[in-house]
Amino acid sequence: MSFALEGVGAGPEWLLPDELRTVMARSGSLEAPLDNLPVDVFLQAQVDRIGDPIYGVLRRIGAVTSANVALLPVAVRPGPAPTDDEGNVTDGPVAAEFVATLIDVRTGRIIWFGAEGGQPGAVGDPTRLASAAEALARRLVPARTQRDVAVGDAR
Repeated sequence: MSFALEGVGAGPEWLLPDELRTVMARSGSLEAPLDNLPVDVFLQAQVDRIGDPIYGVLRRIGAVTSANVALLPVAVRPGPAPTDDEGNVTDGPVAAEFVATLIDVRTGRIIWFGAEGGQPGAVGDPTRLASAAEALARRLVPARTQRDVAVGDAR
């Protein structure tokens, strides 16, 4: 995901997980964990505004980094099953898809939530994930002009 966000050309300045961990380590008293945030709510219901603990973590990160928007990875999952021309499910390679959300760190409001899939491939093929990450990066970059923060790590 980090590689895809850095490689899409002109766009926002992304503060990626490794750099964000370094910044947050210097501000250890803020207690803003970057991993294992409870993001499962995004897969269970439509979320318009986040609450604690995610909101508090993102708010503290935003205060330290001057970021207004956070990209929060929610899941990496198999994409829809392949279908034939008539819409019948078939056996074959399945794409991977990244599920993510953009959040206004000041208000906790959801700016965007979605899933972007890549090219189908074999289950162990890393190009499945790479193409899904590239699709997500292409979706995000044209719409964002503020300093954005990638929070969490969808590996």
